[in-house]
Amino acid sequence: MASYLMTLEEAAAALRVSTDTVRRRIRAGRLRAYRFGPRMLRLRRADVEREAKGDVVRVGPATTPGRGWK
Repeated sequence: MASYLMTLEEAAAALRVSTDTVRRRIRAGRLRAYRFGPRMLRLRRADVEREAKGDVVRVGPATTPGRGWK
C-alpha cells in the first residue's frame, strides 16, 4: 500500500485516539476515508496530519478512489 495512505490503527496512533474515535470522525465528516473493497478503509496521511494540527475540514462519506486519484 502506498506510503501516503494510513490504516485506521496508524491514524489512531498518530492522533492519539482510539480507532472508534477515528471512525466517528469519519462519520462526522472530519476525516475522509477511502474504501478498498468491502472492509478495507484507508486515510490520506495529509488529512490525518491536518486533523492532528486542528485544522477543520468537512468532507463527505467514505469513497472509492476513481481514475486519476492520488
